[in-house]
Amino acid sequence: MQHPATLTVQTASTRNVAPEQRFQYWDQFNASHFVGIRCSSYVPEGLAATQHSLHLDGMKLNWIEGNGHVVERDLTLVQAEPKESVLVSIGMGKNAFFHQGKSCEMLEGQYALLYRTDRPYLVGFTDQMHQLTIDIPLEKFHQHSQYSFDSPLRIDTHDRLVNLLIRSLYRQVNRFMQTPDAGEAEAFQRQAWRLIDAMLVRQNSAGDASSVAMHHRLMAKQYMDENLGRADLGVEEVAAALGITSRHLNRLFSEEALTPRQYLLDQRLQQAWALLTDPRRNGYGIADVAYQCGFSSQAYFARVFRRQFGLTPTDARQKHISAPLG
Repeated sequence: MQHPATLTVQTASTRNVAPEQRFQYWDQFNASHFVGIRCSSYVPEGLAATQHSLHLDGMKLNWIEGNGHVVERDLTLVQAEPKESVLVSIGMGKNAFFHQGKSCEMLEGQYALLYRTDRPYLVGFTDQMHQLTIDIPLEKFHQHSQYSFDSPLRIDTHDRLVNLLIRSLYRQVNRFMQTPDAGEAEAFQRQAWRLIDAMLVRQNSAGDASSVAMHHRLMAKQYMDENLGRADLGVEEVAAALGITSRHLNRLFSEEALTPRQYLLDQRLQQAWALLTDPRRNGYGIADVAYQCGFSSQAYFARVFRRQFGLTPTDARQKHISAPLG
């Protein structure tokens, strides 16, 4: 059995580059790993920026932080270095701006933008900036989303549910880029797509009752997925995080013929199964797996695990990883 490979995160930083060579270095890295741009800066110390890039089958992930600078992709670059992608940019800025076509957006505090790379654009930051940009090929974007746009789309980050979606996306990307396992890349991309698409749906139907219900249910699942390891996690906390009552949360889940508690238990058991049948985690004891998946009682864990899968945790491990690796 082959172990999934660890993916490589490419990193570039101008901090150890001679000031007069920084723009050329930065532009070349982005042309190779992201998109063809032309960077400039007016701060006395010059461009001081770091970028971490990870290429996956369906998207590229880019974490960027730096001081004040301007990024331009003009018509010459669009024609010389063609690229048809949608960029999902989420970040923090102060006195920043974005311009594309007839749209000019001032970016203060947290922002979220979607825009295309086959159109010229200009982005400027007058102070420190931190930005996550997800680069999605246009063809794949249309495969996953019904939303089509010719001009930039600014997401309302003041919307409570959108803000929760953004925080979830941040955490998911950060967690995956810290340990980028090729075997988990597909699941990560599905999760990222679910969050991005939910933001788009919410943006375009914020007042629709069915959309609000769907998003509450989605975010309840997201909140539980991110806190599976907490044995003290309860329905009341999940509901409070969404700003609704526990009774309303139960009513939302009844549309899927289950309760929030049933969903939480099922996800914990699925995570436990994944850990127990993963050869790389063969050193984990059964009690460790139970604790990591949010079970405070090993006896209860063994009982519900057997009821779900027809095997004890020990039997599941032995059945799936007893064969020699090769």
